[in-house]
Amino acid sequence: MGIINRFLLFLYTLFIAVLSIGVILLVVKLVPEQYVINEYQYLAAQWQTAAGALLFFLLSIHLLCCSLFNGSKEQVILVNTDSGSVQVTLEAVREMINRLSDSTVGVRESKTVCQVRHGKENDDKLEITLKLIIGQDRNIGLISDDIRGKIDQHMKHLVGISAYELKIEVESIAGGVAVKKRRVIN
Repeated sequence: MGIINRFLLFLYTLFIAVLSIGVILLVVKLVPEQYVINEYQYLAAQWQTAAGALLFFLLSIHLLCCSLFNGSKEQVILVNTDSGSVQVTLEAVREMINRLSDSTVGVRESKTVCQVRHGKENDDKLEITLKLIIGQDRNIGLISDDIRGKIDQHMKHLVGISAYELKIEVESIAGGVAVKKRRVIN
């Protein structure tokens, strides 16, 4: 569930909590019955009440659909081995490709998008789009060949996937000297 749906769910549950407290106050007779009847008659005569109720109904249906149909967005690809099947998340593949491309000479920055295209009769295909920002110090063809070689080797030998499509896009060619910052791991 995304951040917007979580916020809507927060508001929804907050409203239900306040409404529950109002019902409790009515049951224990802390709020006079005449006051409630007067407020009900006022609200029933307003068109905004119907609009708010419709909005609340649509929000309820939306949150219900999110809870029923919006499963995990984390996709997996099934890798068959001699001893059985292994599920590899696309996030793991994406991180591996980013690490490989970032370590290639001439690449300043990389972003990877992985998708599984479902075909007929379990003919799933992994599609990888690699978006690069490269420097001016090396030929684009050499950079592309190095990245394709590294990814192909790791996909076949490490992950066990040989049927995939790799598309490399150069988004920008950066100028100047690249300074890679080193990270300190505790």
